[in-house]
Amino acid sequence: MRKTYSLGEKVFYKDKRYAGIVVGCRETYWSDDQHSEVNYRIRLENGRERNVPGSELLDVPNEK
Repeated sequence: MRKTYSLGEKVFYKDKRYAGIVVGCRETYWSDDQHSEVNYRIRLENGRERNVPGSELLDVPNEK
């Protein structure tokens, strides 16, 4: 199972709205809590970009 989206993939918010296309990804590992946090750089439909926490997006689909 993949843990993160790949560059160029279309992503959607948890409420099924289209978020945009992934143009960057940053994963931060927190050693004190033993967990990681993923943030994506998303290109919106209007051409702008924004940072979106992975927790706001639908789960990464399984490979087929």
